[in-house]
Amino acid sequence: MSLRKHALAFSVALGALLGSPAFAQQPASGTPVTTTVPQAPVKHPKLDYFLNQLGLTDQQKSQIAGIEQPAELQIKAIRHDKTLTKDEKQAQIKPIEKSEHKQILAVLTKSQRKQLKELRAQWKQQNEPPAAPAAPATPGG
Repeated sequence: MSLRKHALAFSVALGALLGSPAFAQQPASGTPVTTTVPQAPVKHPKLDYFLNQLGLTDQQKSQIAGIEQPAELQIKAIRHDKTLTKDEKQAQIKPIEKSEHKQILAVLTKSQRKQLKELRAQWKQQNEPPAAPAAPATPGG
């Protein structure tokens, strides 16, 4: 099963669990309280692409899904927080993503980390715009 399928299955299960009446908050009047906390994870297509190229074991896929899920839910909640400015959101998201990537790297073998580094370099080379040409040298300068 692919990492994306694992993450989707985990998301559905978590959403079903959190959405069940056993976890719903009930005020004293008995009417349910609705929340606006997003349940669907934020996707990192580039990271998913890289991870799918690494030949992960089922155990690694499961570990990575367990790392991505809470981080993605936190990030989505921050992105939907209307009280934060764009800069504040970025400032809160950056350490979450950094921690998530560090934890994912710890799950990978040395050869997988090397392969990931190579994949990132290839992607960067293919997807970054070319550098602006240098200004021509002036004669006699």
